[in-house]
Amino acid sequence: MTTPFLFLAAALLLVLVVADLLWSPGYVRRVRAAVTSGDLLARTRMYRLTLELSWTAAAVALLVLLAGGLSLPEIGFRGPTADALERYGGVLAGVLGGMLVGTVVAVTAARRGRPARPIGDIDVLLPRTASERRWYAAVAVTAGTTEEVVYRAFALVVLTAVLPAAAAVGVAAVVFGLAHAYQGVAGMLVTGLLAAGLGALYLATGSLLPGMVLHVPDRPSRPGSAPRSRPGARPYLIVGRVEAAWAVPADRLTG
Repeated sequence: MTTPFLFLAAALLLVLVVADLLWSPGYVRRVRAAVTSGDLLARTRMYRLTLELSWTAAAVALLVLLAGGLSLPEIGFRGPTADALERYGGVLAGVLGGMLVGTVVAVTAARRGRPARPIGDIDVLLPRTASERRWYAAVAVTAGTTEEVVYRAFALVVLTAVLPAAAAVGVAAVVFGLAHAYQGVAGMLVTGLLAAGLGALYLATGSLLPGMVLHVPDRPSRPGSAPRSRPGARPYLIVGRVEAAWAVPADRLTG
């Protein structure tokens, strides 16, 4: 990547991180207050805004990388090499298997009336209605795609230009965790650890696709039931990200 665009990319990355730190926590608090006051469209507006901002940030980051001289395959829009699959295919299969087992365990627990609680302060993020679950599914796919572009490809191109690979992955993980400050300390720790693993995977395979496959199903929540937003509202079983669009009322599972 050419030096002028590397500086531009570094500045843009700094702007994104600072914007997340200064704006996101306050915005989530306002959404939570609106939901509490009975605003039925507050979550939908949040989902829509998330879609707009996420795709805009990813598009700008991608344009900077391309203008700086990188091609789409060099950025990571290609499959892992045969060598990378041979070395890391077992790890990927193991992680996906673990996610499947976790989902089965969560569904079983929900059927028995003991749904798992989400990790982090994210109750306001979870959908309650069919319409919200459709928007939430779009956010899930968007986050799993755009965050890989911004916080893996874009961030690591900038950081590996000045830091060793391991240090770059560590800094990118911290940045990703801080970008999720609105989820509270637990949410930042979990997302930071996730980012470290996905960053190492990206550098090892040279591909964004494995990270997207792992990231999309992994919402900040873990399988469990969304908190009730109003008296009499039924909690919904939230399994991963995309599955939230077709989540079923938890009382149907337990009753």
